[in-house]
Amino acid sequence: MTGLTERLHYINQMQQVMYEDCLCIVTVHPYKLQAYGTDKWDGWRLTGNWGANGPEMAFLTAAIPWAYYNLTPKEAEEETSSLGMWVAIIVAAVVVVGLVVWLVMRRRPAPSMEE
Repeated sequence: MTGLTERLHYINQMQQVMYEDCLCIVTVHPYKLQAYGTDKWDGWRLTGNWGANGPEMAFLTAAIPWAYYNLTPKEAEEETSSLGMWVAIIVAAVVVVGLVVWLVMRRRPAPSMEE
């Protein structure tokens, strides 16, 4: 026997022993639900090696740490809300009205005590 053939023979024997002397038989796997933020994170990998080793069915599970190695935050989209602009306009208007009231009160003549 050559080295490779001999090694293959020993591997087959080991597999046969493991099959016959199996200490446990896995009958079920737990069904775990997990959520993924694909709207905020890029780089999620699917199981099945992108279809090369099987169908692309689900994202890698959270129990596997390398599922997170390629994640990057998605670029934040520019906010279209104009709330900040309206707050600035209201604050500016209040300041202008307050300044006008202060100037009018300052220029008003003081009441005379003679009456």
